[in-house]
Amino acid sequence: MNDFKFALRQLLKNPGYTLIVVLVLGLGVAINTAIFTVTNAVLFRPVPAVPQQDRLVQMLRSHEGGRQSQMAYADFLHFREHSQSFDGLAAFRDAPMGLGYADETERIRGDVVSGSFFEVLRVPMVAGRSFLPEEDGALEAHPVAVISHRLWQRRFGGRPEVVGERVELNGSAFTVIGVTARGFLGLNRKDPTDVWVPMAMIRSALPSMEDPAKLMNSHEIVWHGVVGRLRDGVTLGRAQAEIDSLFQPILDRLPQQAAEMRIQLVSGIGVIAWAKARLNLFFILLQCVVGLVLIVACANVANLQLARGVKRTRELGIRYSLGATRWRIVRSLLVENVMLALLAASVGALLSMWFIQGTTRLLPASVVLDSITLTPDLRVCLFAGAIALVAAVGAGLFPALRVGRLSLIPTLKEFAALTGTRSSRLSNGFVVTQVTLSVILLLGAGLFLRSVQHAVHVDPGMNVSRVAIGSLDLGMRGYDEARGRRFYDELLERVRALPGVQSAGLAPFAPFSGAGFFAPLESVPADGAAPVAMQVNFTAVTPDWLDTLELPVLAGRG
Repeated sequence: MNDFKFALRQLLKNPGYTLIVVLVLGLGVAINTAIFTVTNAVLFRPVPAVPQQDRLVQMLRSHEGGRQSQMAYADFLHFREHSQSFDGLAAFRDAPMGLGYADETERIRGDVVSGSFFEVLRVPMVAGRSFLPEEDGALEAHPVAVISHRLWQRRFGGRPEVVGERVELNGSAFTVIGVTARGFLGLNRKDPTDVWVPMAMIRSALPSMEDPAKLMNSHEIVWHGVVGRLRDGVTLGRAQAEIDSLFQPILDRLPQQAAEMRIQLVSGIGVIAWAKARLNLFFILLQCVVGLVLIVACANVANLQLARGVKRTRELGIRYSLGATRWRIVRSLLVENVMLALLAASVGALLSMWFIQGTTRLLPASVVLDSITLTPDLRVCLFAGAIALVAAVGAGLFPALRVGRLSLIPTLKEFAALTGTRSSRLSNGFVVTQVTLSVILLLGAGLFLRSVQHAVHVDPGMNVSRVAIGSLDLGMRGYDEARGRRFYDELLERVRALPGVQSAGLAPFAPFSGAGFFAPLESVPADGAAPVAMQVNFTAVTPDWLDTLELPVLAGRG
């Protein structure tokens, strides 16, 4: 206690030094805490209303070259029937929907899921029930839906009577059978879900999808995710080994290009499996970069500590001559650093709230999540306190230990000279560290800016400078194929007739959206060699699409 009182007096006695150290460390702590707050919210924060999330895993297909994709429904059925490592498996697929109720229609995010979805996740219902096994059987036989607590409160006023009422989803009538627990919005924080319908209702939920029977019986068409709950006592490695064994017979029947493909298990939920590896790498690199900033801050503080140690030479020498041990002197210096750490953590926590807003602008488009709460939780607070403590103690450790190694017996004058000589050497070492890390940061920043410049000026292969893009989904309003074709034909005619419009075209996906259809393709070489099988990403467009984007055709015609 005496050490703390003495340390407090010393810090108050030197307010300028205290302020500079707290601000320098606080800035480093704030930047690191801001990045970790986003990392924690995206990757680590539990999904509400889902118990024992450490037992949940997702499945994805991993291909040669590191490419990852969704799952085939026939794979899911095979694993669900034969696997002994899981308490249950469930399939899910996102489905943008138009919700019609009380003469109003709004666009919401929905999911089509297998009947075991809520059972596997163990998400409770606050009203009604979840799906029954028979509701996931015959196609289009059971038009039922479960809605989120958020949608229940916002659109239906939290009325218990909503269970049993009818709503329109993409123009088809569905009966609401349940309301999920508060906070549960699906498995993907990027796109919160407000309504779930059985997989058997996929034709109504996703009118643009292929023949449902074909989708559900194919091992080659990948279009959904899979989540499973491990049995008690089953490790991820054991489950992976079993899935590898079960997948081998399927792999033997797939085209030759699938020889290197495997099913990969990814622990946790909250981020879709095929995006998790990229996000992990992104946040690790980002945290390492800001970690260098903290190290530079520590080097600055260490230099200040050494300079202050020189000024306190006489005081420390007197304390030693009066009977203070080396350990007592070192301990008092470390206590000062602990108090500085507490102050720096407080300042860093306050500054981090401001930095968080800027941090979100650095993230890829797939990580800017409206549904994520970026307020610090206990994990973030512990992180901020820990790095502040490590930084402050680490920055003051070498100066404090240097004092402990000094020979304080000769004279105060000799002590001062020795302190000055050794602290000068150590100070020079910290300066070298600062300069080295600063150069690394500057080089990294320069390379980053150069990469951004290249990305901004990259030739996309088409002219999009004068292109306007709009999107709509007629399936949300219940349009069938014939009615939809008539609407789009009339829409194109009207758009082309607008003043200033040179050409117009239609496609199911926007340019650079990354979306598309997948299909197997087999090329037959002209020299008579064996056919080469592959899976390609394709889209369908109207005749004017290529001309509208001024996309050149290098061979043949458009």
